[in-house]
Amino acid sequence: MLPLLLWWLTYKRMKYLLALVEDLEFFKERCDFTRISKLCKLMTFAAVLTIFLRTAACAICYAMVSDHVSLCILQSFSSRIKIITFSFSIFGVTYSHALITFGVAIFYIFYCYILLICLENKSLFHESGYEVYENMLHIFKRLERVFSVPIFIIFILIASDFLKLFYSMFTSMKFKIPTNIADLLISVILLITVTISAEKVQLRANKVRIYFMTFVCRKNSAKMNGKWVKIFEDRDVLKLTAWGMFAIRKPVLLSMIAWPFAYGLMLVQYLSRN
Repeated sequence: MLPLLLWWLTYKRMKYLLALVEDLEFFKERCDFTRISKLCKLMTFAAVLTIFLRTAACAICYAMVSDHVSLCILQSFSSRIKIITFSFSIFGVTYSHALITFGVAIFYIFYCYILLICLENKSLFHESGYEVYENMLHIFKRLERVFSVPIFIIFILIASDFLKLFYSMFTSMKFKIPTNIADLLISVILLITVTISAEKVQLRANKVRIYFMTFVCRKNSAKMNGKWVKIFEDRDVLKLTAWGMFAIRKPVLLSMIAWPFAYGLMLVQYLSRN
C-alpha cells in the first residue's frame, strides 16, 4: 500500500521534480557534473541488480522449504515449475515495491549530493554573489515541498523491515528470514545514505548563509540591514524534514533503530504467549 502511495505522489509531483532539475541549470556551467553522472549510473545499476538478487534469494529459500509452503495454484505443477513461477511472482512484487522506493531515494540522495558539490565551489560566491544564495534558498524550499512526504513514507517502509524480520523469526514464516535480513541491510544502508546526504547539504547551506550574513551583508550595513535580518531568519528555511515531523539529521538514525526494536520486542512477547 505504501509503495503505491509513494508512486502516486511521485507521479503527481513529476512536474515539480523536473522543475528541481531545471533549478540546477544555474550551477551547470560552473560545476563539473561528469563524475556525478558516472556515480549516478553506477548506483542505478546497483539498485536494479539488488532487485534481481533478492528475487534469486527468495526462489532459493522457497526451494529449500517447498514442502512446508503450500501455494494452491501451484500444487498440480512439478517442483521446477513451482520455483520458476514463484520466482516470477516474487520479481513482480519486488519490482513494484523496490523500484519506486529506490528511485525516489536515489534521486533525493544525488540531488543533495550535487547541490552540496555546487555549494562547495567558493568561486561561485565571487562570480555570482547574492544570486547564489537566492537560488540555493529557492531550491531548498522546493526540495522540502516536493520530497517531505515521500521521504517520510520511505522512513516508514524502512522501519517496517525491522518488524518483518521479528515477525518471521517467531512464526511459521522462518523461511523468509534470509530475505528479510537482506531487506533490512539494504534498508539500513538506504537510511544512512539518505540521512547523511541530507545532513551534509543542510550544514553546507547554513555555512553559505553565515558567509553572506557575515561577509556580504555587513559591508554596507546601512543599506543592507533588512537583507541581513532576512538571511538571519532563513536558518529555518534551510532544513530538510520528513513531513515536517523531524529534521533529517544523524540523531534520526538512532531513533529509527531504537523504536522498531522496542515494538519488535513487544511483538515477540505477544507471539510467544500464543
